[in-house]
Amino acid sequence: MGQDSHFTEAEQRLGVLLTEAEQIRGESLWRDAGRRLRRNRGALWSLRFLLLFLAASLFAPLLPLPSPMALDLQDEPKPPASPFSSGNPRSVEALRALSKTPRFGVHPTKTLGAFADNGWQHRTWIDVTVPAGDFASSGEVPGIEALQREVKKFTSRSPIHYAKAADDPDRVLVRFAVPHLAGRDGNPKFKSDLEAALSSQPQAILADVSLVPGTWELNPFDRGLLWIRTKLFGLWQTGPWLGTDNKGRDLFARIVWGSRISIQVSLVATLCSLIIGVTYGAFAGLMGGRVDNLMMRIVDVLYSVPIIFVVIFFITVLNTYRAELDAIGIGRLTVFYVVIGAIYWLTMARVVRGQVLSLKNQEFVEAARVLGASTSRVLFVHLVPNVLSIVIVYLTLTIPAVMLFEAFLSFLGLGVEPPQVSWGTLALDGTESISEIKIFWWVVAFPALAMGSTLLALNVLGDGLRDALDPKLRGKD
Repeated sequence: MGQDSHFTEAEQRLGVLLTEAEQIRGESLWRDAGRRLRRNRGALWSLRFLLLFLAASLFAPLLPLPSPMALDLQDEPKPPASPFSSGNPRSVEALRALSKTPRFGVHPTKTLGAFADNGWQHRTWIDVTVPAGDFASSGEVPGIEALQREVKKFTSRSPIHYAKAADDPDRVLVRFAVPHLAGRDGNPKFKSDLEAALSSQPQAILADVSLVPGTWELNPFDRGLLWIRTKLFGLWQTGPWLGTDNKGRDLFARIVWGSRISIQVSLVATLCSLIIGVTYGAFAGLMGGRVDNLMMRIVDVLYSVPIIFVVIFFITVLNTYRAELDAIGIGRLTVFYVVIGAIYWLTMARVVRGQVLSLKNQEFVEAARVLGASTSRVLFVHLVPNVLSIVIVYLTLTIPAVMLFEAFLSFLGLGVEPPQVSWGTLALDGTESISEIKIFWWVVAFPALAMGSTLLALNVLGDGLRDALDPKLRGKD
């Protein structure tokens, strides 16, 4: 009787296993993980938020945002302005009232309430002097329409113009502002050709061509995006929706542009963790014995080195030999990337080593060895794919840790240098705006909200990936 009950229980267990196998038959582990991830609403919304934020960060030069380094010296930060309000804090009158320096050639001439204005400050100035006529009494510049058409025809961009009395009382200085001409304005031939084009206008004299930089030096990809932005939006930009800081810089633009540095640093460190950490840890776990012991002792030694002193040392060396390093294309930001990336693979190596130690004596590894598979094939074909679920989950935890570390170093002045911006420099700007008399809450709250929401989304996504990639939950909802 007991034997019959034993067979019955075995049949029941076999039936359960066959049912589970039928449910997941023909479905790969990754497809099953994707199905369970889509059922996790928190992780799914976190993934969407991160993809949207990453796209905004990557394509920041393409967006019609204000210039992230455009200064407007003023008495105090301006509060956020609703895009639907009728008044623009960056209007001509407001800028003239708040500015401590003349804004001739920079302030917007048109506004769409607080939603947008044409005051983008990455522009080329073309200064032309013309006869004054009755400018003093009427404020009208003689022949301005013909001049504007000529400048538009020559630059292929729509200019806006400003006018004031020139040093010569009989002439008027007209300043045409066009979106930055990307290197053309520095070409001597450009100036001579422009003089020839303006010679058709009566007594018009080209005085100067100059650049008002609105961004720092960009790489070729970003310069391409910026060129497309000038074609799409011209000098139009969004209004001060999140307010400005104590130097008049638009907070919304600085948050988006600042996220680029933080994301780039985290991606570099993640890539180093993925390439160096996985390879190093998997090889150490597979070899075992003295090789494993030696490799792990090297990791322990690197762990014992205080990272903050390493960063200070490299930054000091960089400042000492800055000219020589700049000549070969190595800047402070490059050293910053390398130092952080060279540290954050250590924990990944330990995690992967522990997983490989538990897998290397499994039957599928022994079968591969018997069939004559090389060490590299066993490592990268049989072992590494079986630890990828742990690797992916750990990477989602590495990214926020690197972001926080980069923000900490930039806050101390050891990371990103002005005029470039990151979330660490935004935190530093927030501390400078703290006053005992008046609280400029938006200077602290919005950067903290952007950084906190990103870190929260990464952690929620990490938890969702951990559950989705757990092989014990395969075939279950």
